[in-house]
Amino acid sequence: MSISKIIVWNGSTLLVQDELEAINNHLVEFIRAETYGDRDLYVSFWNGEEASEPVNMGAIINSELEESSPFLLADTKTLYFASKGHHGYGGYDIYMTTRLDDSWTNWSQPENLGPAVNGNLDDQFFSITHCGNFAIFSKQVSVHNTDIFRIATEDLFGPTVAQQQISRQKVALAGL
Repeated sequence: MSISKIIVWNGSTLLVQDELEAINNHLVEFIRAETYGDRDLYVSFWNGEEASEPVNMGAIINSELEESSPFLLADTKTLYFASKGHHGYGGYDIYMTTRLDDSWTNWSQPENLGPAVNGNLDDQFFSITHCGNFAIFSKQVSVHNTDIFRIATEDLFGPTVAQQQISRQKVALAGL
C-alpha cells in the first residue's frame, strides 16, 4: 500500500494532497452505531477509486467515552490521541500507543503522557514536529481559554526515547 493513496472518510471523501498529509489524514474520529463510546477513532484507506469502509480501531484505544485528535508518526505505528475515557488527570488527556500488527485494531495499552502535557482540563491535538525535537499540543488553562504549548521531546520522553522517536520519524520520512 502506498501512503500517498490514503484518504480520510468522514461521510464523504477528502483527497490527500501529499504524502506527509496522508500519514495523518487516514485516521478520523466520529460517531457511528458500532462505536464503543460517544466518539471513536477509525481508519480508512483510498485504493485509487474509492475509500474503504471505516474500520473502528478497537477497544484498546476506544473507550466508553470520547477519543479525538489522532496523530500518527511517520512510522505508521506510533499513535498519539486524546481520550476522556482512559484513566487520566482530567477532561481529555493525551496518550501514546503502538500498533502491534498490520490489522489497525491491535494496539499496545495506551500510556498517559503524564503531567508535563496533561492537566485537570482538556489536553488535545498532540503532534511531533518533522524534525522530531518538539511536541506541540493544546492545553485548556481555564474554562474559557485554551493555549498552544511546545515541549522538547527530550524533556517529555527522556533522551533515549526521544532519540528513538526522532530516528523512527526520520527513517519513515526518508522512505516516503
